[in-house]
Amino acid sequence: MNTTAQKKIVVTPNKVLVTGAGLLGVAAIEKFLSAGWDVVGVSRRKPKLPSGRDIEFLSVDLRDEKAARTAFEPLTDITHIAYTAIHEKPPVNSLLRLVAVRCA
Repeated sequence: MNTTAQKKIVVTPNKVLVTGAGLLGVAAIEKFLSAGWDVVGVSRRKPKLPSGRDIEFLSVDLRDEKAARTAFEPLTDITHIAYTAIHEKPPVNSLLRLVAVRCA
């Protein structure tokens, strides 16, 4: 008798962290939600989505390194990062690299 153990494959949904909730961020959030992704939004103020849908949201000023590190610490299941901004200066870009490395 040939018994083969079958492995159960668990598919984890993609979870994206979208920073910046302006015009580009809101458009990105809507697209990811429409594609079935779990979305975490990050900005100083929570956006109102045109669709009326709700998302997991973190109110963080990315220019405040300590606050950003504290807010991002529990985010262990992020699979992708979408950074939407018109102007970027350090330390924001280095903080996002830190999150990307932690999530990899």
